[in-house]
Amino acid sequence: MEMKIDIELIKSQREKRAWTQSQLAKLSGLSLRTIQRIEKAGLASQESAKSIASVLEIPVERLQINQNRKIRSLPKWAASIVASFAVGISTMFILSAKAEPVMIDLKLSKQEELVTTLHILNESGSESVVEISELLRLKLVSELLGEDSIRLNTELFDISSGKEVLIGTPEFIAQNQEEVEAKFGDFSLSLTPSK
Repeated sequence: MEMKIDIELIKSQREKRAWTQSQLAKLSGLSLRTIQRIEKAGLASQESAKSIASVLEIPVERLQINQNRKIRSLPKWAASIVASFAVGISTMFILSAKAEPVMIDLKLSKQEELVTTLHILNESGSESVVEISELLRLKLVSELLGEDSIRLNTELFDISSGKEVLIGTPEFIAQNQEEVEAKFGDFSLSLTPSK
């Protein structure tokens, strides 16, 4: 599945580094023809976008057009997490045609420093799974309780050791567009549901 890519951002980042299209292709592991096509048409596969974002050390969601996310400059380790996270989120949905969508704004911080911000479209009653690099896995289920109430069941796992270790399982009942927060050791998870 291809996504719309910000051609100007890729070109400006490449030119800022004084790289040719050939150099970007070599560093990203893509062919020159692929880089030329992306810069001309503005379309890229998720894997190509991830490769380019990784080499340019920017979050992959910054490459996507029409994203309303504001992610500040992050350290290199966080940029890597965000790039991996974006690929994971693109594959996390199993959508039901009859379910009602709930948009969830998610903020994840580590030791008070913002790691990532994103928007998750979760179908009410369906589980969404988000993997953040090789550090964390979040399982989330939303349920509409009434006109303005939304239940959020979450499970947060530490997967940094290669094993899935449960950190916490908070359950929230939030009003539409109300922020709820939970802390797990060094991590802080903030969720704001909207329907």
